[in-house]
Amino acid sequence: MVWKTNTHAEGWLKLDATHKLLAQVALEPNWRSNDNEQLTLACQLLLGKLRDIHVALYRLETEYARAIGGPKQHHAVMLASPVLQTLSAEVKRYAQALQSEPDSIPAIDSRLSQLMIDMQQGSVGIEAFRNRSLLLRIGELVALFRSVPGWPDDNKRNVSGV
Repeated sequence: MVWKTNTHAEGWLKLDATHKLLAQVALEPNWRSNDNEQLTLACQLLLGKLRDIHVALYRLETEYARAIGGPKQHHAVMLASPVLQTLSAEVKRYAQALQSEPDSIPAIDSRLSQLMIDMQQGSVGIEAFRNRSLLLRIGELVALFRSVPGWPDDNKRNVSGV
């Protein structure tokens, strides 16, 4: 797994810019309707969840860097890799559905539950269990992604504002 430099700061800048844009849109006179207020609330909830995920990713990066640098942590990293790869694929699938079919966004969980169980069972009684913080950070991130709110039903909202 390769981490890009400056992505943490770039992520905060993008989240901040998105939050400011949402605030500007919400203040537009033509935007104020009950349906659009629900959409604004949904966007605010999603942005809040993204902030939590961003913090959790930073924590995971730190733990992962520690684990990958330690010679005794190889097994923990090997246990974590399938979960992280699956999580990445699930998030990409979610993002693609959000862009192409917002009415039928899949949950971010299809295979993660079993992989988390496998990872935890694989760590019991071995050297990987000593790096419990890496496994806990992964569990925290998976739980946050599972709690990403669903998108409002398209039939119940008016995004035109006109």
